Amino acid sequence: MGGAALRDVLRFSIATVTYYWRRSLLLTMCVAMAVFVPLTPYLLVRRAASTLEERASSTPLMIAAAGSKTDVTLSALYFDGRKHNIMTMSEVMGVDPRRATAIPLHLRFSTSGVAIVGTTEEYYGLRGLELEEGTFSRRYGDCVVGAAVARKLRVSPGEYLTSDPKTIFNLTADYPLRIRVTGVLSPSGSPDDEVVFVSMETAWIMDGIGHGHFQGSGKSGRAHQEEASHQATPSENATEKLQLEITNENIGGFHFHGQLEDYPVTACIIVPTDTRAGTLLIGQYSARADGKVMVIEPLSVVQRLLASVLRVQNLVLAGLSLVTGACLLLVVFVFLLTFRLRQAEFDTLKKIGASTKQISGIVLFEVGFVLTAGATIGVALTWSTGRFDQLLLRWLI
Repeated sequence: MGGAALRDVLRFSIATVTYYWRRSLLLTMCVAMAVFVPLTPYLLVRRAASTLEERASSTPLMIAAAGSKTDVTLSALYFDGRKHNIMTMSEVMGVDPRRATAIPLHLRFSTSGVAIVGTTEEYYGLRGLELEEGTFSRRYGDCVVGAAVARKLRVSPGEYLTSDPKTIFNLTADYPLRIRVTGVLSPSGSPDDEVVFVSMETAWIMDGIGHGHFQGSGKSGRAHQEEASHQATPSENATEKLQLEITNENIGGFHFHGQLEDYPVTACIIVPTDTRAGTLLIGQYSARADGKVMVIEPLSVVQRLLASVLRVQNLVLAGLSLVTGACLLLVVFVFLLTFRLRQAEFDTLKKIGASTKQISGIVLFEVGFVLTAGATIGVALTWSTGRFDQLLLRWLI
């Protein structure tokens, strides 16, 4: 076909598609669904799996109290609030510093529903976390917040957050601690954006292990000091002690009871100095006879979890392929039926001089337009679902 004939074919095809716009729209949507339905869950699961594995691979080893390795791994990596047994600081102190760096985690508390993570400065280096504004916490009662938390709670350096009480029925159980925001972390695209970080000492103060003594109003002497921790006995002034704030003036009155090695730790990230050190640590903890502590390889745990998810995904995709096949069959059926009904139209085109090639070109352009438009819409819809990656990730864990 020459250039003029090709333009005529294209113009006629466009006119037909727009004239029968309802049919064209139906077929385009069918093709879009045939692309969107199987492709979206496949890509979402793959992206979520990649994110899970990346997070796990950056965490070489962990130790925690004996229990579910999956629960501990997901709790320590994603701070999802799962409950499990705690171990003591003695296990963290028992890690040979010549073989590995031990990074303890305390995951018991929250503020406005956002997890409070007690840890050490080494954690920021492990995750590559940097400050967008402010400074890292330098004293008890300070915190830094993730980028998402800063937006959600609308806080900035110099403002305060209050820890959530674990129970509202026992006034002696958990006094909320007011913590000062000293910095906001730069967005990292990880779960670290969605939590509040404090020092281990601050977390232990929330636990009631550490507390301060303050003089009552109008009184003097140590005989009239009152405890401002959950160990204090409620009195007529208990409502004044429901929030505890650590300041430069009263920080000297804070102290801890008991031995450091007995303080609670949720889990501990272990960063071996090399592969050999990691292997020795795995053997050391696996050979322990008391069975109180388990060693975890987060990547292996996540890969086992994903293997189960991917098996389910394959079953789902098999079912969705039937939907895709049905959509494509509908498109083929409608096209064949339409061309059969338009036979008289094609005969008229032949009588006025249209060649068989031109008529075939009209049909091909119509089919190509519907398929291209439908596929484009399907891919665009699939791409737009990328914002739901984190939602799917939360569902997976």
